[in-house]
Amino acid sequence: MKIRCLVKRSGDLYVAMSLEFGLAAQANTLAEAKTKLKAQIAEYIEDINEEKDDFQKQYLLNRKGPWRWFLPYYVACLLNKVHLNASKIVEVISFQDIDGTIKHA
Repeated sequence: MKIRCLVKRSGDLYVAMSLEFGLAAQANTLAEAKTKLKAQIAEYIEDINEEKDDFQKQYLLNRKGPWRWFLPYYVACLLNKVHLNASKIVEVISFQDIDGTIKHA
């Protein structure tokens, strides 16, 4: 499972967002924002794996972030595809299986 994320600057803070799960983390540095979001995602997936109700598992796995997070993500992806530097807008990051801990319901 690919987990699409983006990080953007908001004033003095960096805000990292997971499009797949609607999770967000903020920090003073880019690296710290990414680390916090990755930890949140890992904990969220752990909670999903512990969930007994299959309906609830599916709900949690299919929960998405707000649509307004998707627009800057796809704009940055498009700009990067045409070789324009989108890193001034957002940084697009992806996590693959967060250390292999995702188990599909």
